[in-house]
Amino acid sequence: AEAEGIWFEDDIREVEARPVYSIEYDLKIPISVAIGKALIQVGRKDEAYRIAIDYVTRNLGNDAAYEFLVSSEPKDIIAELDALASFNAYEERPLIWKAKVLLGRGQIDEAEAVIKAAIAIDPSDGEQEHGKRMYAYTVYANILEKKGDATQAGVLRETVRAIRLAEKADEYLEVGLIKRAIKMYDEALTIFGDAYCIQSRLAVNLAQAGRMPEAVAHYRKAYELMADSFGYVETHCFGCEDAFVGETQQKIAEEVFTKIAEERPTKPQIHYLLGYLREAQNRMQEAIMHYKRAVELDSKYLNAWKRLGEVGKQNLPIEELESINTKVAQLEPRVGARKSSLDWQMREKQTFAEAYHLAESSLAPSKAPLFKLKAKPAPEDDYYSNSFRRSSFLDEPRTPGDGLMQTAVFMRLASLLERR
Repeated sequence: AEAEGIWFEDDIREVEARPVYSIEYDLKIPISVAIGKALIQVGRKDEAYRIAIDYVTRNLGNDAAYEFLVSSEPKDIIAELDALASFNAYEERPLIWKAKVLLGRGQIDEAEAVIKAAIAIDPSDGEQEHGKRMYAYTVYANILEKKGDATQAGVLRETVRAIRLAEKADEYLEVGLIKRAIKMYDEALTIFGDAYCIQSRLAVNLAQAGRMPEAVAHYRKAYELMADSFGYVETHCFGCEDAFVGETQQKIAEEVFTKIAEERPTKPQIHYLLGYLREAQNRMQEAIMHYKRAVELDSKYLNAWKRLGEVGKQNLPIEELESINTKVAQLEPRVGARKSSLDWQMREKQTFAEAYHLAESSLAPSKAPLFKLKAKPAPEDDYYSNSFRRSSFLDEPRTPGDGLMQTAVFMRLASLLERR
């Protein structure tokens, strides 16, 4: 292949594995994307596509990866994006780009339904780095403009502008320019006042600056907005920013959350928030009760299951805790989290058969459909080249046996055996 000048996905991985940080810095884009775009420019789209699908499956939350994939013009981009979405039900990027493709095709109503589903997964888009959050809102604004709703589109664009200003305020805060950061958070809220994360940041920093009377109104507003701002995997800021630390804060949260729970008792997010508040108050049994109610109302509420498992470590019987963590393992799309959930359970198993069946039940719901990919020409005994899918997911357990052997318990066992 090298003699013929053909690029394949394993070539790119070799490049990525080398110390080429200066090159990537100069390019401002990942090496895979740079090479792929160059191939597209010279008409070698089939090669670019193989690199693109490999890159995006390893970077499911990266917008540049999806832009690269779309630009490689696969035969059925919607099918590819649907497959990516089913691989990780808690990653909104495939849906965002599906909506963008549908919009480009003039399928406005379909695009709107898809972008709403993307936003529902994680409305704050908190896993993205500064400058890249909220892309779904930009896509949604474009959809609304096509529908003739310029007013609502403008609201969404202002929302993104407010978030960008708040991100800049975060940077000022990190270097100790607290007064300037507070002023910028305040300015961001004049642009879009319904951003709970900005309200929370401003409240916390006002309180820390000794301006509690000013902070109170922002705490209240943040708490009021939270229930409608959370998705299945909300990357919320209030936990790390101490929004529930302090008697005044907890009193306000109690009033707000209790009122919302009375008005909307079937909304799972409010029970999640009450659970989180009870944790801060060290009322663990009540926290468990609320987390249980949240997952009863929505069995796919991944963050609620995780918190229930975390609080339950010291407060629930081992049988119930095992059931909860198995549920997390079934829902959790990321390999590391699934393995860690299995790890501790393996310690409770007395036989290999029991452990194997636990791995089987945990991995089965997470199996991804195969993408429609062609393997590159290679000898049949070439493991990496003959099956692109296998080479794309070398770290992803595809069978119960794979999942079993990748847990820390069995890796330590293998290490002991090797040293004998």
